[in-house]
Amino acid sequence: MNITTSAGLPNLIGKEAVIYTGGVKSWSMISALIDLGMEVVAVGTKKSTYEDEEKMRGILGPNVPLVEDVTPKNLLTLVRQLHADVLIAGERNLYLGVKEDIPFVDVNQERHRPYAGFTGLVNLAEDISQAIRF
Repeated sequence: MNITTSAGLPNLIGKEAVIYTGGVKSWSMISALIDLGMEVVAVGTKKSTYEDEEKMRGILGPNVPLVEDVTPKNLLTLVRQLHADVLIAGERNLYLGVKEDIPFVDVNQERHRPYAGFTGLVNLAEDISQAIRF
């Protein structure tokens, strides 16, 4: 049983995400999305160290693009070309999501819902489900 179905949420298995969270948050977010049954199809790495990128590559394998250019134009291209279901990034990309009708989840540290631990994973699943539904 998947965490989302056991928590009474819509199934996220197979949903695809482009993420740009920066640094250590990237590989921990990748792990969380995998735990939810999602697939990460691209990762923005602008704020990541070499060690962060190595850890991401170890989790994702060699085929998922790690992208240094995280301008809104390039994020939009990634989401569209890869047919991602959701963009998971910091709040600076909220307006890209709104303007371009891309489901968006803000993972900036100033958010009011925690994403740590099991409860945090359920919160993240709820937020992703809500973004995709709307």
